Amino acid sequence: MRFKLLILLAVGILAGGNAFTQTTVVTIGTKIPGHTLTRLINFPRPSVGLTDFKGKILILDFWNRGCTSCIDSWPKLMKLQEKFKDNIQILLVNDLDDEATIRALIKRWSKTFEMQMTLPTAYQDKVVNSMFPHQSVPHLVWIDQVGTVKYISMAQFLNHETIENMILGKEMDIRQKNDVQVPVKWSRPLFINGNGGPEEDVLSRTVIRNNILNQMGVFMAGKVKDANASYAVISNTTVVDMFRMLYGKGVDRIGNQLRVPYSQVILKAADTTKLVNKVNDAVRPENFYTIQFTAEKVFSTEKLKDILKSDLQRYFELKVSREKVKKTCLVVSRSEFPVTAYKEGTQVLNTNDGMLKLNAVTLQELLNALIGRIGYYSGLSYPIVNESGFTDKLGNIEIDTNIQDWKKLSYALNKHGFIFSLQEREIEALVISDDQ
Repeated sequence: MRFKLLILLAVGILAGGNAFTQTTVVTIGTKIPGHTLTRLINFPRPSVGLTDFKGKILILDFWNRGCTSCIDSWPKLMKLQEKFKDNIQILLVNDLDDEATIRALIKRWSKTFEMQMTLPTAYQDKVVNSMFPHQSVPHLVWIDQVGTVKYISMAQFLNHETIENMILGKEMDIRQKNDVQVPVKWSRPLFINGNGGPEEDVLSRTVIRNNILNQMGVFMAGKVKDANASYAVISNTTVVDMFRMLYGKGVDRIGNQLRVPYSQVILKAADTTKLVNKVNDAVRPENFYTIQFTAEKVFSTEKLKDILKSDLQRYFELKVSREKVKKTCLVVSRSEFPVTAYKEGTQVLNTNDGMLKLNAVTLQELLNALIGRIGYYSGLSYPIVNESGFTDKLGNIEIDTNIQDWKKLSYALNKHGFIFSLQEREIEALVISDDQ
């Protein structure tokens, strides 16, 4: 009987322990709990408590192997860690992958990019994940020197300016990352009766609003279902990116409309800082807008684009035109080797993690993917010009190199029939200037 009682007491203690370790969501303005991390990579000790970093700013950067932008940010994060090593600690938190997967990824990345990834990573810690629930990564949590959660943000805010201001104790207007999607019916007027948020910040109807929505860079247009009406909307992006969408030509291999590359956009406005998303690596949230046009009449998609173009130029007092200009371009041409052409198999186009794998896609589709997916090419100052003359499909090409370096990619593609070179060409550019 006594033995049974002891068992019951033990069960009760264990149950109480489990209840005690249940975590609650940690919000901005509260102290970080004293939780200990025991699953660590690139850390000098086998365990560390979240409160052990007091005296430094602790930045938790949630990521996983499926987030290409997370992995692409490692060189930047390591530079920030080194520069501010006496004041901050960046701690990567992988909420999905196991130790073997992470170590293999780090080893491959370090070899491909010829640098050692030194940032510490905590992995598969259910407690810390439940403290800061999220649906997407990167997901950043900023904890100040005394252990108070100050901000929960997107990755754009992790830069020199934000860190320096936080070290100095300056309050900042950092937009909180909120994974809860705002209910939106894009085909109906926004900011009315709770559709997409409040209407206090509306600037115009056709609706133009300087706003924050958890719907990034969406462009949609067409006929309203079961109604004699049409709509067009671009949400939460800069004026420059709106024009890139509206003036883009063609679609990619899965049907998404292509945008005008940044390398083919020329800004001639007196104050370009009001048109772009970043200035000196600092995000400018005040430069993000949403525009929507609705009509009880059916317009074609091209007509809807023209309406948005006109309304944007009129409101922001801009003039937008296509012009021929001469620029140094990244020209793609044939090499001395035969092209690796498609023979059989399913369509594949994978540009993740420093490698390239493709089958049954055209060269132009590959170039479009590089510009659309890889930050290096989307921000490249050289327009990419395809002068290869090859319009058939490529097949069974696998490249393991730093594809974010066009010279290394060119070297790897050489044996498959293509090379890159810098040459001057006349191209069509999108010129955005003050309306004067």
